[in-house]
Amino acid sequence: MAAKIFLTAILSFFWSLHPFHVSVTDIVHKKDQKALQITSRVFLDDLELALNDVTGETLDVIALSKSGELDNILKPYFLKNFKLRVDDEKTPLKYLGSQLDQDALMVFLEVENVQTVSKLFVRNTLIFEKYDDQSNIIHFNYNDEVTSARLHEDNPYVIFER
Repeated sequence: MAAKIFLTAILSFFWSLHPFHVSVTDIVHKKDQKALQITSRVFLDDLELALNDVTGETLDVIALSKSGELDNILKPYFLKNFKLRVDDEKTPLKYLGSQLDQDALMVFLEVENVQTVSKLFVRNTLIFEKYDDQSNIIHFNYNDEVTSARLHEDNPYVIFER
């Protein structure tokens, strides 16, 4: 029994170091709302280090989130590093906000006035300035059909076609 507890503690410690540099973004077409709703999850420590590089400051993402100041830094960062085009049209992203979720941060974006999608271009370069091995997973849910892609520094975009 003690060996199991010790092994669990060791595995938890190494998992907490999360040697994988990854973000996961869900893009859902809400037909009834005529919108694309986007939720992106990034590890807090990875995001903090990337924002430190971008701003040249030492930031505390948790403290900034609690004080309500984080979105002032996140909004330009996300709007610069996350781009969408719907059916070859430039698509304005609306930054809605962020929320702490244990060791991750969830960021919420939206694209309004999207009735249908034949082709969705997604470019996601989040955290690429910090880690060469960063992967950004994209899940696109359209009419309850989910298609996914893994983006990385050598391939920072995907085109989903319906």
